[in-house]
Amino acid sequence: MLQKTRGIVLHRIKYSDSSVIVYIYTEKSGRQAFLVRGARRKKSLIKINLFQPLYALDLEIYFNPKRELQSIKEYNNIIPFVSIPYNIQKSTIALFLGEMLYRFLLEEEANKPLFEYLLNSIRYLDITEKSISTFHLLFLIQLTKYLGFNPNDNFSEQTPVLDLKNGVFVHAIPNHTYYLNLKESRLFNNLQNASFEKINLLKLSSTSRTNLLARIIEFYKLHQSFSGEIRSFQIMKEVFHQE
Repeated sequence: MLQKTRGIVLHRIKYSDSSVIVYIYTEKSGRQAFLVRGARRKKSLIKINLFQPLYALDLEIYFNPKRELQSIKEYNNIIPFVSIPYNIQKSTIALFLGEMLYRFLLEEEANKPLFEYLLNSIRYLDITEKSISTFHLLFLIQLTKYLGFNPNDNFSEQTPVLDLKNGVFVHAIPNHTYYLNLKESRLFNNLQNASFEKINLLKLSSTSRTNLLARIIEFYKLHQSFSGEIRSFQIMKEVFHQE
């Protein structure tokens, strides 16, 4: 079945000497894998540079829900980036968020609010001239609302500790190791209720950002049953360690 849809590139892997598999989150069918033949050939007309993390595409695809690998007939760029490919911090964030989405965004069905959230977030990351050192933290915390495991927004002086395992702020340290300390819990709650436009008002040290990001990744792993390594996390630490 020929289908027109929009999609956001999550990840690309080598399939053969001449082909690649591209994982794309589509507006109409959720996450899908596409076999792109001939993409690695030197004289190929295929624009393989568009199959990079967070690139947004207009797609015309041959879609069969019974197949593991779909095919692309035509594709074009929706958002001609003005800064992400040329800014080391933004391109690193795109690489990292692409990996996170590849690992944790698994649903193979349409979710228009989620798709619009991803698309609007990517647009903001590309055009903003404000500091983006906290962008990925806000993005991942807000994303949990669309993935269905966002913590209760019940932070208070009486419940100041975030229990990551149960997704709720509690009055005392729980009897397991999956929780945030008082400072991290407050930061998490601030980000729960923040927006990209006002994110620069949140001042976090490099150490605080790194520690909180590590715990957010842990939170995702707890609720999405993934135990592997997020390889680009180390790159994030190196790029943002002095920001």
